[in-house]
Amino acid sequence: MNTPQKTLALLIDGDNAELDYTKQIIQFCEGYGELNIKKAFGDWNKLPLSRRHKKIKDLEVDCVQQDRGKNAADFALAMDVAVMLYKHEADIYFIVSGDGDLTTACKRIGQTGAEVFGIGVKSKTAKTMQKACKKFFDIEKDILKKQSETATKSAPAAKSKPKTAIPEASAKKQPKAAKKSSRTPKTSTTKANAQKQSKPTAKSSAAPKTKSPTIAANAKKQNIAATKSAPAAKPDSSTILKLLILAYQKTPQKDGWARKARFKEALNDLDKQFGNTKLLDLLKNFPQFVVQGDYIRME
Repeated sequence: MNTPQKTLALLIDGDNAELDYTKQIIQFCEGYGELNIKKAFGDWNKLPLSRRHKKIKDLEVDCVQQDRGKNAADFALAMDVAVMLYKHEADIYFIVSGDGDLTTACKRIGQTGAEVFGIGVKSKTAKTMQKACKKFFDIEKDILKKQSETATKSAPAAKSKPKTAIPEASAKKQPKAAKKSSRTPKTSTTKANAQKQSKPTAKSSAAPKTKSPTIAANAKKQNIAATKSAPAAKPDSSTILKLLILAYQKTPQKDGWARKARFKEALNDLDKQFGNTKLLDLLKNFPQFVVQGDYIRME
């Protein structure tokens, strides 16, 4: 007898979640059962969430509008959890957030007999929330890394072309043909031709000309110059984003804000090629980083 598939609910705190990885998070959750409920809470009419509104909706996530206010998004999420628990709408709750204010909601889910799993960046998530969950999944280590390893393993290996073997019959015939062709009639004309061929000519006995040392040295200098002038390959946007996230995590923060100078130092320690790159030019391609004066925050 088949056991019924568990019903899942994915609830995202838009103000404290890694929204750029929503697709990967959905794929991860679907491995646990039937994902019927997908909601993201926040002020989708204003930056920075307005930039991601369409992308999140395209993933069939219900974007619940909650006007800005202190703890507005996580309060709306907690209220939804209370209603869903009352109606028994899900067996497993996935809470995507790093906010410690959701600790009580996570505890309440566990007390009703349902399961609660937290998802976020472990180093940036309140320990009280992590402990309140049955298990906490780090986005980078437990989700992105495992999905990448699975994709690599499932990729088909390149088939090598089989070497064509020479048939034994033809291999045996070859030496016989060689023997037949080697039998030449012993005539006076053949001997005369052999004597002519054995006499080396003056041109063929001359040693081959070698390049002068000067030309060889110039060619070597040109190769070295070409190697030095060749530009280093630039990393792709996903690699740059990973470096920026690591740099942000390594930078001392106060209430989530990091100084630009310290952030740039951490980035240079990870990869020297960003030394002469203006930080603002680099960050403008990644809307998840908010810059205010001398400080940077990752949403």
